[in-house]
Parts: sequence; structure tokens; C-alpha cells
Amino acid sequence: MSTISFEFNKKSVNALTKSLEKIQKELTGKVNMRFLELSLLWLKEKSIANLNNSFPEREKSSDLSEIVASFNTEIIGTNARLSNTHKKATYIEFGVGIVGQGTHAQSENAKIGGGAYKYNVPSKAKEYAYDKTNQQDSWFYRGLTQGNRASAYMYNAFMDYYHGGEYRKIYEQAFSEVVGKLAKKK
Repeated sequence: MSTISFEFNKKSVNALTKSLEKIQKELTGKVNMRFLELSLLWLKEKSIANLNNSFPEREKSSDLSEIVASFNTEIIGTNARLSNTHKKATYIEFGVGIVGQGTHAQSENAKIGGGAYKYNVPSKAKEYAYDKTNQQDSWFYRGLTQGNRASAYMYNAFMDYYHGGEYRKIYEQAFSEVVGKLAKKK
């Protein structure tokens, strides 16, 4: 560990204060960067676990592997981003509307106080759903043509991170890693 020495006079104390402020700023930046890295890693792993739990067992195929492989993490300055660029990831996260549930704002039935509107299955959705599986009973086919509930795998990961207090543990880990390395140096 380094030794800090100074004379006990105003000029020396001011120089020491400036040096310590510089060290503090450098350490804060390193701790914050490590915090972002660890946070993204935790959120990605939790999102993958949530995603894995949202797939029916019989559907865990290449689609799931491709979706998992499509997670991207990015840190720009003090901003961190976790995204999934797979074409089906958004449908799984947000759902696509369950047949017969709710009403559409533009529906004539809804305007006169009627029930749910008739669900229209566009041919493109059917074509898109057949993308990999060629099975009408596949989860994606049903989801894209008949609707499926949102799994919110990334949203739920963030809620666990924030409301579950995981971010505190991650910050403590980042702090320990960065500051701990300094304490071990001799």
C-alpha cells in the first residue's frame, strides 16, 4: 500500500487535498464502470433465465438459442444498454394480444359499448410464424396468429434488479473489486 506524506502547512495540505480528490475521481469512475459491466451481466443472465422459463419445454429449440445469442450489451460513457435484436424477441417480451380479450379503440363494437373486436390474423403473420417450425401448434405460430401473453423477461429482470435490491449488491461487489485491488498492491 502507498504511503502518503505531507508537511503540516497550508500549501502542502492543499496539494494533498487536490491529489486525494483526483484519486477519488479516478476510483469513482472505475467503480462506476465496473458497476455498469456487472449490472449488464446480471441483467442479461436474469433475462435469459426468465426467457428460458417462458418457453414451453417442447419449444426449447433453435429459436430459443438464437434469441439468447441475440442479446447485446453496450456501455457508452455513463449509459448502459441491454437489448435483444432477434426478430421474435419483442413479441415474447410484450406479447401480441390474446384473441377475444379487451377491445380495440377503433373497433365499432367498442365505440357502442360492445365486446371485443374480431381478431384479424394477417397472412403475413402466418407466414412469419411458419418461419422455423412449419407446425400450426407451435408456440410462435399460436403467438403470432392467435396472440400470446407478454412474458416480460427483460422487464421482470429489471424489476428484480431494482426492487429486489440486486443493484446494491452489485455496487458493493464493484467497489470491493476496484478498491480491493488497490489494497492488495504493495
